[in-house]
Order: sequence, then C-alpha cells, then structure tokens
Amino acid sequence: MFMRYLLLFGVIFVVVSVACGRFDRVIRSTLTPVAQLEVTQTIDPSAASPTPDPVSTRHVPIDSPVGPKVKVYSDTKFGFEVDYPSDWEATELREPSSLGLIGQIGSADSNGPQSLLYLTYETSLSVSPDSAVDNLISQFLTKPGFRQLTEEDLTLRDGTPAFRISFEWNDTEEALKSSVFGVVRGVQTFVIVTHVSKGVYGKHKDNIHNFLSSFRLVDAKPFGVSRNQALTLYLNDGPVTLDPAISQETKSLQYIAQIFSGLITFDSDLNIKPDVASGWKISNKGKTYTFTINEKARFHDGRPLIANDVKYSWERAGNTDDGSATSKAYLDDIVGMKNVFDGTAENATGIEVLDDRTLRVNIDAPKAHFLSKLSHPSTYVVDRQNVEQGPYWWTKPNGTGPFKLKGWDYTTLFVLEANSDYHGVPPRIPFVIFKLYGGDPILMYESGEIDGGNVYVEDVVRLTNKENLLKGKLSMKTDMTIHYVGFVSDKEPFNDPLVRKAFMLAIDRSKLITDIYKGTKQVAQGFLPPGLPGYNPSAPPIPFNPKEASRLLAISTYGGPEGLPPLVYTSRGTSKPPEDVIKMIEMWRENLGVEVKVRLLDPTTYFYRLNDRVDNLFTYGWSADFPDPQNFLYMLFRTGVPNNVGNYSNQVVDDLLDAAQFELDTAQRLALYRRAEHILVQEAAAIPFHFGGSYFLVKPHIKNLNSGPLGYINLSEAYFGK
Repeated sequence: MFMRYLLLFGVIFVVVSVACGRFDRVIRSTLTPVAQLEVTQTIDPSAASPTPDPVSTRHVPIDSPVGPKVKVYSDTKFGFEVDYPSDWEATELREPSSLGLIGQIGSADSNGPQSLLYLTYETSLSVSPDSAVDNLISQFLTKPGFRQLTEEDLTLRDGTPAFRISFEWNDTEEALKSSVFGVVRGVQTFVIVTHVSKGVYGKHKDNIHNFLSSFRLVDAKPFGVSRNQALTLYLNDGPVTLDPAISQETKSLQYIAQIFSGLITFDSDLNIKPDVASGWKISNKGKTYTFTINEKARFHDGRPLIANDVKYSWERAGNTDDGSATSKAYLDDIVGMKNVFDGTAENATGIEVLDDRTLRVNIDAPKAHFLSKLSHPSTYVVDRQNVEQGPYWWTKPNGTGPFKLKGWDYTTLFVLEANSDYHGVPPRIPFVIFKLYGGDPILMYESGEIDGGNVYVEDVVRLTNKENLLKGKLSMKTDMTIHYVGFVSDKEPFNDPLVRKAFMLAIDRSKLITDIYKGTKQVAQGFLPPGLPGYNPSAPPIPFNPKEASRLLAISTYGGPEGLPPLVYTSRGTSKPPEDVIKMIEMWRENLGVEVKVRLLDPTTYFYRLNDRVDNLFTYGWSADFPDPQNFLYMLFRTGVPNNVGNYSNQVVDDLLDAAQFELDTAQRLALYRRAEHILVQEAAAIPFHFGGSYFLVKPHIKNLNSGPLGYINLSEAYFGK
C-alpha cells in the first residue's frame, strides 16, 4: 500500500512542478546557485502562526439529471462539473495554492479507483490539451514496464477539446494502470489523474470512462458571484491577517483597508478628511482632540458605531498579547497608552468617552503629525463582540469599511461585496473577486480571466514596447516606499560606522537596478521617497567606490576583512535568496573580500518573524502609512522604536527627530528631518536601495481604478464603463 501511494505522489510531483512554474518568476533569471552562497537555515513556514479555516465554498454532491445513480461534483470557484457514480466519494482538498490540487473523487473502497483533480496554469495561450498532458507524464517513461496503452483526442459534451493518455507500469508488488486527462481553458489546464491496479482498473473501466467523459466547463460563480457582476483582480496570494491591530505588511493592509475604517483618512491630494469621525476640534494648545462620531457610521451587521468602539479598538491594539510593533508606534502619543503597552494598565487615561458620539483624546505634547497617524489601519475600529468570537475572528470580520467580506477560501479566492450602508459614498461595483491562485497575470489578463493585475518587472519592458497591443493598458503606481539593506548596528561588526559605510560603497546599486529591475525602479539616495514632504531631489548621490570601501574597512576597528566575525544576511525566500541579495553578496565578496551567508525566512511571514531571526544584515522595506517624514525617519531610526529592527542609535539624530516631532512650523520641521536624513546616510545607518513603484494592467471598461496616495488600490471609486 505504501509503494502504491508513493507512485501516486510521483504523479502529483509532476503536476506540482508545472503548477509552480511561474510562482518564483521574479527571481528566476541568471541566479547564482544557492550552494555558492551557503544558505545557513531556511525557516519552515509551518512554524508561523496556525492557518485559520476561513469561510469557504463546499462541493455538495447533488443528483444528476442523467440518472439516479450518478452524482455531480460542481466546482463553483473555478467553473467545472463532472459526474461520478453515487457509491464514490468526492472531496475538496484544501492544500496550499501552489500545489494546484483542488479535489479528489474515487471509490469509497480504498482499493478502488481514485482520481485527483488539479488546476495548473500554462505559460502560453496556445497550449493544447495534448501538449499539456504530454508534459505531465514525461517522468514515467523510464518506469519499469512502462507501456503506453491509448492516446485519445476527445470532445466534451459542450464541444470543448480534451485529451487523455492511459499507460501502465510495474511497481514491486503489482502492475499499475493510470490515465491523465486534460482540458485547457485560456491558460488554465484542468487535469484528472486516475491511478489504480491494472486488475481493478478493468473492473471499473466503464465508470472511469463515463466519469472522464462527463467533464464540462461552466461559468465560475465563486460564492454565488457571476463574472459580470464583479471586478476580478490578481494581485498576490492574499492577506496574512485581517486583524488591523497586528497587520505589519502592505499586502494585508490592501485588504484590511477595504473592510475596516478609522477616524480619519486622506483624499487623493493627501489632504486629511473625516472618515468615521464627522469632525474634530483641537484645544489645550494642541494637546486635546475632541472627535464627533459620524451618526451614519455602522458596522456591517447594522449596529451603529459609537465612541466606546474606538476606545476599545485602540486599547486592544495596545495590549501586549494582541498588539504589534506597528500599532504601538501609532498610538504611543496618547496619554496612558504606554501603560497599556507594558501591561500595567488596561485603559488609557488619555482616551475619554464623553457620550456615544463624542470621544476626547489627550496626547503628551502638541504634534503636527498626530492626526495623520490616525489614518493607519492599526487604529481602525473593530467590533468587540466580533473579536471575542475567537482567535481567528477576523476570518469573518464585522467592519465598517466600504466593502464586506463575502467569502474567503484561504488558498484560492477572496471576495468582497459592496457595503450599501457605508457612511461614505457606497462603492459603485457590487463585488470584487481577488484570485489568490494563478499564473502569469498578463496571460490571465489576455485570456479574460481577470480585469486587472500586477505586472512582473521583467515583463514591463516588453509591454512598453511601442508595438505591444497592451501598452496603452499598462499604468504605473508610484508608491511612497523605500527599500533598503539594514545593518544590526548594536553588535559586531556593524557597530562600527566605518564598516557599515564600507559595505554601502562596495555595491553598485545603479547596476543592480538596471540589471535586475530593468530600470523600472529609482535608485534611492536617502530614506524619504518622492512625493513625501521633505524629499530632497538634490541629495548628493551615494557613490559606488570599491577602493574607498576597502580603505574604510582597513581603518575600521576590525582592520580589514580578516578581522570580521562570520556574517549572515537574513532574507526572504523558500529555497534561494532574491537575485538582488545574491548580487550584493557577490559584490561584497569581490570588492571587500568578505563572505556572507544567508538565512531564509518564509516570504509570507517575513516581517512578522524578522525581529526574532535577524542576524547581521537584512532586507527591509517601508511604505508610507501617512504622508509625513516622521513616518519614515522617526519610525525606522529613532533609538528604541519598535520598527528600528537594526537597533541603530545616534543621540544627535534622536535630538533632531524629537525636535521635529514637536515643531509646528512646517518649514522648520522639514529642515530638521533633512538634517537627520543627511546624518543617517553619512553614517550608513542602512543602505538605501530603491524607491517603490509598481505596474498594473487594467481592462479599458474598468474606470477610475487608481492607486490611492498611500499605495492601496482605491476600489470604492471604481466603476464599470464602456
């Protein structure tokens, strides 16, 4: 029995290999073998937080019109149906999306025929069913006794072409027989792999034939939503969490911002505007804010939002059990919140509920950026009764945002429904379907499977070619984002600024941007991105100077490369580091004579686990939570702040950042931040790498689908046009 299933998993491996062909595409070209870099440890993603069991569609067998002894397996997520004998069993398999395994149908008798259903994505729109199936069985050609039995071009009942190959081979116990059946729709390939002993196959031949012949493609209706009712997007593999208090990465915040809301937000011109607060008054020399709650604000279940909901949400976010470094950074100005953070108090004295519609907030000093901080998702309002349902309450969130969660299958789909009772302007598109599993976004776009999607860097040059038909449908999102290489500055060897600066000057950042990102990113000369107040377009370039880098390392306290301790770079990755990390390590080896090993963390949970795993260097990125330099320089480099992952500390920088926090004159504030940024670059607090920017394809009939000022796609203002 073990050997039989081992061979079945061989079939699975082939399908998996095809399914995963595009998932690591950003780092696939000209990669240096990982063995040369010596990955010291890959952190198993299973060590991350337990996976919740969100709301999902289920396949309930129903009587088929073809006869009482046949059931129907109906997959509404991907759009297909197949008939099977009533004494067989059908199961939806909840596997990680990259496997492509979506279901199993087979005899209730474990020795009877079993079939596995897969959905894989092709790398071309011109793949035929026969070539797709041929690709899947190549590894079996060398199996003992392999013999191909049949090869058939088929036509399904609805006229769709299909293909099937049957073959047999011998394991150590008995002769085995299998068939691989394939159907192509666009870039989707539906595959059914049937496997059983040769003798049993013969007994069930008619059932297997009828089962495969009944396969038919239908319109997908995930959670009952038709394609023509929804905006369908493919951005990523979905949120890590929907809990505003613990979210720490942009991917999750994109989804959270649709379902939840806070007291204030920003318009497209970066002006503060009310959200669940209808207005506010500032008194006590800038230290007291009195908010009026919008009387139209309601949770998705219809309950009115009141001031006490805001107080509960903020104090919960500051709780040491539930809170995150992010939420603490955005609520620390409020009087008494530090006591909530350290667990010495349950309530913050600076948050007062005057009545259901009035909330008074006292902060520790006048700060020009305080209101802006209240736009961050970590300050969003949650429903206490919802939270108290259990640790994964957020899989069924009761928010106050423009969209409600219609349904979420953790590995494949995330569907939003417009909130018709939204206190702002209700969304114009009734549903938004996020596909969390797929292939090449461009091919999915061209086949009509999606209305919009992110474009990989290596495809941008091709799409912007003057002869490409998709050129006019490609738009660029300029995000207020900085990507940099961090140093752990409180331990050897990067406690010496000369070593940090040597590492900074030893890499050719411009070449990396050109070679890896094809010039689609802007080289960063500082830490404040374009579009942000305080950005300095005239900042002097950070040079690539290997000779000076070697000199600095030689005169450092470590006396050159031979005096350095072993170095480890913490990076995102599952089997190998991203190409930019590989190239930087090569440059440090070539220009400084330094060897750097790599530790990989699961990309999905990287920012949640980095503080516990960071070694000597690390990859980091930061996106504007509100448009103020405080959000970058203070949040990332002030001594002791939670997001200062590298523990950089400089008293002069701290004094400048503290003074800027309390300075109410805009010009003087920005001058203080620019001085601080200059020191950070000169001391190589980190290595600025590049500023953000991403590319997006969208169908012409989707109007007003724009990136918001802080990088989130603005779904609530999009609409269907002509």
